[in-house]
Amino acid sequence: MQKLKVKKAIVSKQGEKSSNYMQFLKIAKKKNVKIVVVQAGDVITIDEKCSLSILFPEKDLIHTNILNNNSIVAKFMYQQETAKQFSLLLTGDVEEIAEEKLCEMYQGTGRLQADILKVAHHRFKNIFYNTVFRIGKAKDCTSWSWREKYFWTSK
Repeated sequence: MQKLKVKKAIVSKQGEKSSNYMQFLKIAKKKNVKIVVVQAGDVITIDEKCSLSILFPEKDLIHTNILNNNSIVAKFMYQQETAKQFSLLLTGDVEEIAEEKLCEMYQGTGRLQADILKVAHHRFKNIFYNTVFRIGKAKDCTSWSWREKYFWTSK
């Protein structure tokens, strides 16, 4: 937000007020950025073709590693002119406990199916890959990390 023009920032409910989060709020206030707090079930309409469905976290937070395990998991949907739809599943920074909860919540619903699965940088070959990528039938699975300087894709 310090270098980009941002109108809105989408965040999940915070179970812990970290120093990073407090700094984020300070910058947002200074730059007049609207903070939107979301939870599972919310849908953000971007325009007539694009939307973001919030799949996680729920109202009741996970208390184990509260910051990572309650990060936003969202499904971006783009409806193309040809009636073909593109979807991208964004898994935030969730860890195994939250991944298992997501799989329980959405088992058999198709909500975790996506064309591309963006996996949390520290989880890229673990349960989400096995559960969502294979069961959810994603066409590709990807992860990246600026800190560790890697990009990984299943193809």
